[in-house]
Amino acid sequence: MSNVTFKGSPATELLRRAKAPGAYRALAQVITHQEGQGGGPMMKFAQDTGVAWLPKALISRSKIEGIETTFLEFLESGMAYFLPFLGGPVLGKLFHSVAGKHAGFDPKLLTTPLAELEKHHAEMVDRVVPVKAAIILATIAGIGLLGESLVNYGKNLMTAHFFRKDKFSDVVNLSQGHMQCSVENSPQVQKSRRRLKQVLLAFAGLLGGSMALARFGHALPSSAKSMLREGVRRFDFDFSKGRQYSIGRGLLGGIMLTSLVPYLDSARDKYERMETLCRLPVVFLYILFGQELLQKRMQKSLPNLFKSITRQSPQGKPQILELQELTRQAVRQAARECGKPDLNPDNLAGLPADVAMKAARNLQEPLKAKALHVLAPLGVGILGTGLGLGLISRFISAYRYRNEHEQPATAQPTYAATQPQMPMNPIAQPMPSMPMAQSKAGVASPFQGFQKGNYPPRFQV
Repeated sequence: MSNVTFKGSPATELLRRAKAPGAYRALAQVITHQEGQGGGPMMKFAQDTGVAWLPKALISRSKIEGIETTFLEFLESGMAYFLPFLGGPVLGKLFHSVAGKHAGFDPKLLTTPLAELEKHHAEMVDRVVPVKAAIILATIAGIGLLGESLVNYGKNLMTAHFFRKDKFSDVVNLSQGHMQCSVENSPQVQKSRRRLKQVLLAFAGLLGGSMALARFGHALPSSAKSMLREGVRRFDFDFSKGRQYSIGRGLLGGIMLTSLVPYLDSARDKYERMETLCRLPVVFLYILFGQELLQKRMQKSLPNLFKSITRQSPQGKPQILELQELTRQAVRQAARECGKPDLNPDNLAGLPADVAMKAARNLQEPLKAKALHVLAPLGVGILGTGLGLGLISRFISAYRYRNEHEQPATAQPTYAATQPQMPMNPIAQPMPSMPMAQSKAGVASPFQGFQKGNYPPRFQV
């Protein structure tokens, strides 16, 4: 099981003993969770749900869209951050038993990082890596394919059954239509049910393939084993800091990439598909890389602001200290200032009151810098990536819908000018029309008007 606990961190305990303001203690607890000490998945769930859900909920165009957004984003984030450490141990036991008994294959090796495995258990790498790969494949298929399909197609079925809407343009009030047929005859309902059956079959096949990989992967050719090892290196769970089956960046990226298929296929019309393509890749990239890149950019551009939480690494590069180490530094400094340099900085319960008070004051400035370093990228994600992209995609949808569905204006009739036009030659008189004379054969003669004594006025002498 996971090592997630919710006990107070060293910084929180120190601030509590010094009776520091509640805001400082809350910041310390949030930063501790963000750094993965006693609640990493919970903090990541809160951060990424804030980036993906909060902006969409704030600018929902209808009550139904708000319900769909809440349903979708909370279930997605919950699956991504809690299912791995809940289901990982179960998959580990299952695939370890499928792999068969082998001398020295301890189940604990499945939760050992690959680099450490290659260093200390090189003889077991060929046995352990295929089982690790099987667990990763089953996790990506279970969350990215099956889980996302259940959530996205389930959202469509929920909206059709409870609100009788099966078009995205109706859901977001671009149009005001409702289903013109029964729920059972709706094309979207039929498609969602058909896709869920297909996805269940696909997941069963992938799960069976994972079991085969765990059982026979050790007998693969060396080239295939090298590919498996590289795949595990990139997509393995995060086992650092004593974590057990915590989701890592590579695994999260694999789940996100797989989830694009049900996301796009479940779109109910071209407007929903366009908004998904406009928003989803950017949100995914920001969650995977954007927050860390922004933190590094802030650290490089504003070195004086983060001077109190930075130290030089052995390679000579600036490195941001974790809050636990900053707490130790504050205690050491306070102990020296109080003339008690031999105090143990990790024994917070045994600190004298004067040292604890001074250490809490020493920690407040680094805590502010640390809060800015951690929370600023979250704010950028919510306001920029989430809210900004959401507004842009909504504007594009409204613009396209208006252009495609507005009726063209009726052409106004044109009227001829009432004032008579002047002749080309104002001196010339118009030639009068003359009746054509009948010939003896009863055929009109073209020279009837020019008979003797019947010339036009201008030709008379």
